[in-house]
Amino acid sequence: SAGRTGMGAVMGSKNLKAIVVKGNSFVPIIARAEKFKKSVKKTLNFILNTTTTKVLREFGTSATVKAAHAVGDLPIKYWTKGKWNDVDDVSAEKLKENFVIKRKSCYGCSIGCGKIIEVKNNDYNFSEWEGPEYETIAGFGSMLLNNDLEAISIANNLCNDYGFDTISGSSVIAFLYYLYNNGHIEKDQIDGLDLEWGNSEAMLTLIRKMAFREGIGDLLAEGSNAVGKEFNIPSSKIATINNLEAPYHDIRSCYGLSLTYAFAPRGACHTSGDVFKVLRRSNEVDYSSLGIKKLDMFANNKKMAKYSALLHDYRALYSSLITCFFINPPPEYMAELITTLLGIEFDIKKLKLTGERIFNIKRLFNIKMGLNSDNDQIPEILLTPTKEGAVKEKTPDFDKLKSYYYKIRKWDPSTGKPHVQKLAELGLENLEL
Repeated sequence: SAGRTGMGAVMGSKNLKAIVVKGNSFVPIIARAEKFKKSVKKTLNFILNTTTTKVLREFGTSATVKAAHAVGDLPIKYWTKGKWNDVDDVSAEKLKENFVIKRKSCYGCSIGCGKIIEVKNNDYNFSEWEGPEYETIAGFGSMLLNNDLEAISIANNLCNDYGFDTISGSSVIAFLYYLYNNGHIEKDQIDGLDLEWGNSEAMLTLIRKMAFREGIGDLLAEGSNAVGKEFNIPSSKIATINNLEAPYHDIRSCYGLSLTYAFAPRGACHTSGDVFKVLRRSNEVDYSSLGIKKLDMFANNKKMAKYSALLHDYRALYSSLITCFFINPPPEYMAELITTLLGIEFDIKKLKLTGERIFNIKRLFNIKMGLNSDNDQIPEILLTPTKEGAVKEKTPDFDKLKSYYYKIRKWDPSTGKPHVQKLAELGLENLEL
């Protein structure tokens, strides 16, 4: 579903099922056809021979669950724990063993990381549907201390059918569980539901209530910040950034991720700059052509801020090309594909400049809409160290990293705006605010 940031909800409210564009005036032409074919072949050869591709084919993104837990990247009990003894119960191996019946690919994909599953449950009339991805298992699993993989799979399908994001949907539900279990709300405020950690039945009930805006679901549908406001919870205890629920990669496991979330143009977003993958020593892709090298995940230094900014820029371009987040050929391969496809010289220098222009244009748009440096924040709940697990007692020095980031960007820390000279460097002086 087109759920993240609420696009699915907006379309649904207008009874809009799809947008179709049809025309006959544009005929795509490959500028350097033979060279382009060779570039495609080289790129595919790289992608198909990575361990990441092989794992995604075998298990899909659910393979990330146990790996993320091992390094402290998996959020647990609404961001308050660093270890979960039941993680094996919601693993990729369990999903494959008990539910997966075949693979599924997006159109033309050479990987096929999607999984079609079957759940035999008398209460739900679904014979085959898409299996839960990593984020969904984290949201409806570890965030709620729910080890019922069948219930997680049902929750995934309900969200897809209702058209809302499994990250925001599960996060606002987990927030409600957190409030209930910490004594901030009572049963009579939540339709009499028992929200003890791990209660999957109540979780499924809340999904339906949210979709149809029934009872407490009417409030949940407005998001975590609205829930916090209703129950007088300070924003520091709510896992949102610029009104968007944080995705399920823990900044305490990679300090640069705090910058990724704080400065992502649409609110907290791990795909806007994947430092948590790129900087890890096990990563197979070489990003040195961008000026990025492997780095200690717990670094609070200028390099971490620089690499975070460079990845923000690169992913801004990468997303503009509508390229899958999971394939990741080396950046120089992407530059070669663009060059041979369009017939323009598009080297790494041009690639980096274009990405930086895109990211700064997004920043300028957000500032025009009212964003300022006060928005560049991380809530306390995401920074509070856990007392157990792989990242025990660890947390980034966010203020220090943020200061480095502003300097590297040449942005004014008091307003959040790019400096005039930076806009001139990027050829964007006409967009000065």
